[in-house]
Order: sequence, then structure tokens, then C-alpha cells
Amino acid sequence: MEEAEMAPMYFQKAFQDAEGLWATNKAVVNTMKEMSHFKKVPHQLGHIAVEFGGGGGFAHIVENSERFPPYFMREILGGLADIDPRKWRKPRLDEEAEVIFRAEQMEKSLKEFQATSPSF
Repeated sequence: MEEAEMAPMYFQKAFQDAEGLWATNKAVVNTMKEMSHFKKVPHQLGHIAVEFGGGGGFAHIVENSERFPPYFMREILGGLADIDPRKWRKPRLDEEAEVIFRAEQMEKSLKEFQATSPSF
């Protein structure tokens, strides 16, 4: 799980480099102490955020949404996990039948879980 330990550094660096030197907002909003970006970033501003299990995270205010890449977060995760860009940049869409099958399997599993857990 070395990748998990490196994740905060990867995201912080990527957020710093996201929109270059001419951005007017702070590049990285550190939310490590607050446990959530909702307390530090106004909800009216377009932003991206990442939170790490139980330890806060980082946020970045997106100033120009037209120029901001839609695959930005996938690019960070792909680099962290050393995944070929062809897999994360244009992922293959699942067939409709496959999506329906998986939804039915999930519904079946949920019903089984509900039957064994009376408090749910």
C-alpha cells in the first residue's frame, strides 16, 4: 500500500500545477485539519476535492472550467497506480445488458443482506 501513503503528495502537487501561475485563487486548499473541504471552500465556487480516509484532504478551485481537463482526477489516480493512459483517458463504456445484469446482482445481494440484518 505504498501508493496510499503517497496519495496526499500526488494530489497536492497536481493541484498546485493545475492552472499555472496566473490563477487568482490559492492553488491548494488544505483540509487536513477540518476533515472536509465543505468548511473551507464556498459551495458556489467550482472546485475539485479529494479526501483521504479519516484524515481530511485537499481542494482546488477551478477558475476556468472550459480549459480544465475532465479527466484530471483520473490522470492523478492513473499516475499513482501506474496505469496506462489508454485505460483511464477514454475508458470503454459497458454494454447496457452488462449494466442491467450487475444492477440485478446488486439488488439480489442487497435483498439477501436485508433478510439477514433485521436492523437494516
